[in-house]
Amino acid sequence: MAASPDEPGQSAERVTGGPPRDLLARLDDPVAERTEWAPLVRLGTHLHTHRLVQDSVSRWSMRPTLAVRLPSGLMCLLFVAIGVMLLVGGVLGLRNPGAVLSQSVWAGLLYLGLGVCGFYVASAGIRQYRWVCQPRVFDLQAKGYWRGAGPRGVGTPEAGRHSAPLEEVHAVQILGELVRGTRATELRDFMSYEINLVLDDGRRVNVVDHGSLEHIRKDAAAIGDLIGVPVWDATET
Repeated sequence: MAASPDEPGQSAERVTGGPPRDLLARLDDPVAERTEWAPLVRLGTHLHTHRLVQDSVSRWSMRPTLAVRLPSGLMCLLFVAIGVMLLVGGVLGLRNPGAVLSQSVWAGLLYLGLGVCGFYVASAGIRQYRWVCQPRVFDLQAKGYWRGAGPRGVGTPEAGRHSAPLEEVHAVQILGELVRGTRATELRDFMSYEINLVLDDGRRVNVVDHGSLEHIRKDAAAIGDLIGVPVWDATET
């Protein structure tokens, strides 16, 4: 049972439930019977983070909105700036061996450490930005769905859990989740919604998870039409 958001120190948590009572009866689909109906991702966001766009005649993708790209880009720039300053400080220190030798070997190690930390911080910011902003791709020509760069063998264990062959997609699932906030974090309760691809064997692949039900339904309907599968909307009353 979910704890009350009024309890101090309570971390944000997800409140989940099964599908509406009549949904499975309405779907009358054996795959729906063996499909999980709890949200696939942990927690969520109240922002509208992604939108479906057409890249070409045979390729569509879910791409991050400005609400995601702007703060992620600023955070990336901050990490890169801090990393460059540390890296420059380390390089300048090592380029002055006289000063290093006069201070001690520990000064040299300090400068070297600054350089390594600077490189790591800068690269971490870039990697984080690339991860947040990577598209979710539906490619009709390649007959696959994937996140980011197209993996080898879409849908195979080597490709990871973020890809699937389109011919194995049985339905598009819409789920809602109540994310409870806390006094400690000053986070209010909010609803988040997700789009999942349901495969023929009942397994699911998450596409997006964000706070705009209107856009979730619109994009899920477009994805269903694109692949030629039904939409299972567990948020309908």
